[in-house]
Amino acid sequence: MSQSVDCAEPPPLEQALAAVRDGMARSPASWPDTWQREYLATIGEALSSDPNRPDYPARMEVFRRGFARYWAQAQGSGLTQVEYDLRKAEMRWYCETLMAEGPASASEKAVLKGQLRDLCDYAAEYLKGRFPFLTPECVEEAKKAALAEFDQEVDSPLLLIFRRPLSEDQLRAIRANWGRLHKRWYFIWREVRYAGAGKSDLRDPQDLSSPLPACQTMPLLPASDDLAYLGAPAAVRR
Repeated sequence: MSQSVDCAEPPPLEQALAAVRDGMARSPASWPDTWQREYLATIGEALSSDPNRPDYPARMEVFRRGFARYWAQAQGSGLTQVEYDLRKAEMRWYCETLMAEGPASASEKAVLKGQLRDLCDYAAEYLKGRFPFLTPECVEEAKKAALAEFDQEVDSPLLLIFRRPLSEDQLRAIRANWGRLHKRWYFIWREVRYAGAGKSDLRDPQDLSSPLPACQTMPLLPASDDLAYLGAPAAVRR
């Protein structure tokens, strides 16, 4: 006599927490066990409010997909205790606001995606002016990669800046602060130029005006975490 097999999917919250466990397990330098348990418990507590609401599974799916991107960008190896506590508090805030806020409408998502396209156009022109040796094809590839990332963020917005259209103040702040990412721009300049030339010595006198033949495999436009920083109030950026 054959036995029936229970093929039911795990509850939505368990699927969300499984994404957290999977991310931590894949980290090159994993956190201490105590930190992992605390982090998981913090997320579970923040996401467990009102699990009977009709859109609860959809919100857990937003978290699951959004967390995978967040962790890939900011898994935070080598943190101090204070840095870990801040990272944990940040994730609690993301989770609590995800549960408290209503989802964006289709029209709101369309507006935000349009704003992000405009910002990527602005960033691409800035990039070409700052690094004249980049080929147009390289900049276009970078813009496409940034837009693909931003579209995913808007569709599954764990970070708050991707949950609603940007305000005029945020748009002005992002453009005004674009050139202030000195460390990132320096990093891009160094990696693009010297990876293409096969050099590691920053004092190399090679002419920087000749275009590179191909785009390097690295992000040339600010990523989602940079965008959140650029659009934050001045007190936060300091």
